[in-house]
Amino acid sequence: MVSDDAPESGRPDRRELLLRATVRHLDTESAESLRVGAIAEEADVAVGLINHYFGSRDGLISAAQQRRIVGATQQDIAGSHDALAGAADLDELMEGIRGVARHTIDRRRAEIRLSRFSAIATAHGRPEARGVIGGTLSELIDAMADLIADAQARGIVKSQRSARGLATFIQAYSLGLLVHDLDPTPSDDEELLDIAMDAIRAIFSRG
Repeated sequence: MVSDDAPESGRPDRRELLLRATVRHLDTESAESLRVGAIAEEADVAVGLINHYFGSRDGLISAAQQRRIVGATQQDIAGSHDALAGAADLDELMEGIRGVARHTIDRRRAEIRLSRFSAIATAHGRPEARGVIGGTLSELIDAMADLIADAQARGIVKSQRSARGLATFIQAYSLGLLVHDLDPTPSDDEELLDIAMDAIRAIFSRG
């Protein structure tokens, strides 16, 4: 007999099944509408395992929102790593960042930004979710800050502003594109990209 904690052969473990079912729900519905019984039924596990693995309904929601935030951001971090780590000078750095930014601003990524925003918004009024989501965002900012600090050490980024402050600005800009996504009469993508690049170059080149 398979225990509640042991995965069946070829099947994800029960914690993973619950997370996947919750992420699917949050991709289309609000956290408020989530019912633990329905999640357990979709995952085909006992409802009591939600408390076993996550402590509470809010704990399950927090873990699922954490996964949504990380999943929506990992590709951007990887692209930024290539742009920053491979640059020999500021011009090459800016060219790499422009490529990442052009990909980021693409309207087809609007749903990804909206997903991140809705995940972050879950922290409102939920102390447990705020701690988990805040910690996840901090880790993502740290990853970007490490890349910027390396570019500063190599003399490519001239700014002596804190690497973490610069990383926070870039992450905030990326998420802030949601305003552009939802604007019924948006500015031209390339014009907005030029403005963003002007701002980043000015910040990176200022000693």
